[in-house]
Amino acid sequence: MMTRLHRLTRFAAMKRTARTGWLPILLTLPIFLVCLPSQPVAAITPSRVIAPYPAGFGTPPMNYSKDAWRVWFRGREVVDAVPSSFVDLGDGYGKDVWRAFFEGRPVIDAAAQSFTVLCDGYARDAWRIYWCGRPVADAAPSSFETLGWGYARDAWRVFWNGQPLSEVAPSSFEVLGDGYAHDAWRVFWSGQPLSEVAPSSFEVLGDGYARDAWRAFWNGRPLSDAAPLSFEVLGRGYARDARRVWFRGRELPGASPSDFLPQY
Repeated sequence: MMTRLHRLTRFAAMKRTARTGWLPILLTLPIFLVCLPSQPVAAITPSRVIAPYPAGFGTPPMNYSKDAWRVWFRGREVVDAVPSSFVDLGDGYGKDVWRAFFEGRPVIDAAAQSFTVLCDGYARDAWRIYWCGRPVADAAPSSFETLGWGYARDAWRVFWNGQPLSEVAPSSFEVLGDGYAHDAWRVFWSGQPLSEVAPSSFEVLGDGYARDAWRAFWNGRPLSDAAPLSFEVLGRGYARDARRVWFRGRELPGASPSDFLPQY
């Protein structure tokens, strides 16, 4: 755009130079001076910026970037990182040959050579499990697995967001979706046990809704007076039973469930 404007202005000036001399050209100089950058970006060398993620591995995480001398996490310099060996691992993690990092900060005592990212903020090396860059106490790397929705387990314990859940049976523990999970005796939502819920009849319906044989729930909270047998999810946060309509767990007074349909 700048080049085209320059050519047009120069052409017009040349046509008038014979009659008016250099005055028109001099008058156009302030236009270009205003459009020039106020100062160069000296901290980053554009010709040496390196792609933060290897090609062929799906969508780049776009958390870390680097040039020949420095590494950044979302615009903040990562102190002591080695650019030549640095790799963006995803989920906020990265590593070079010496250290592992989470969101640009060192993961204390992590072994970089064996450090790998799992999912949901979890990572591991040969000796420890980490969640969001912090060690997960008493987790066994050899049997550790992530289950989704922040849940994970090893041979002896179940975890949610890096915290152990008490009195949970890992062998029967199952993640149902929407933050819900259960073992043989209890149902959980976001790591919290739900009281008076029957695991044998519990099912997740979607949009945060669930039910057992006696009650319906939204995000782990019982819906007052909801009839589980006729309860159904309509989508976009709406649900209904034979008598009521709810939106994100809140009853809509006066709504007619028999003909209620959300508009898509």
